[in-house]
Amino acid sequence: YLGKQGGFLCWETQINRNFKLYAKYSNGILSKQPLSHYRDHKLPGKFKGRGVMVCSMGPADNPILIAVAHLALTEKAQKTQLAYIAELVKQSKHVIVMGDLNLEPEKLNKLFLEQTGLISNAPSDFTYPSWKPSRKLDYVLTSPSIRVLKAEVLTLGFSDHLPVSVEIEWPAQSNS
Repeated sequence: YLGKQGGFLCWETQINRNFKLYAKYSNGILSKQPLSHYRDHKLPGKFKGRGVMVCSMGPADNPILIAVAHLALTEKAQKTQLAYIAELVKQSKHVIVMGDLNLEPEKLNKLFLEQTGLISNAPSDFTYPSWKPSRKLDYVLTSPSIRVLKAEVLTLGFSDHLPVSVEIEWPAQSNS
């Protein structure tokens, strides 16, 4: 529905929990640019319902790997899931990892950013709960090769989390 109504060229959805008539919990990607190499991964953990979507965007000789994730609530599971995501993205030059990571910034830095070299580009604004934000749990992380032009938390109460919007400049093609 969002893809069609918003005029997006491509969209993918990863349904993680399906409560039939009541609710569907999912990750999603909406893009006005073509997407390729889409893969749906269930994240490791004791409980089902967490996942990461991975795809590429852009020219084959200079793509950006995009990973959209929703992590578990416990630090033990998060550590395992972040290690899994790190393996998925480690070979790519240009990377964006985003989503509801259910981690405060200090833990994210310790468990993921230090190991991957990715940078948190989202503003420091709180994102959860949307009706009275008091925690930062949602992120857009990029490799250093991606320049962020604008980043903001949007005050749209359509979910229990506020959305994070990031505008990027396409990374330059290297000659190496």
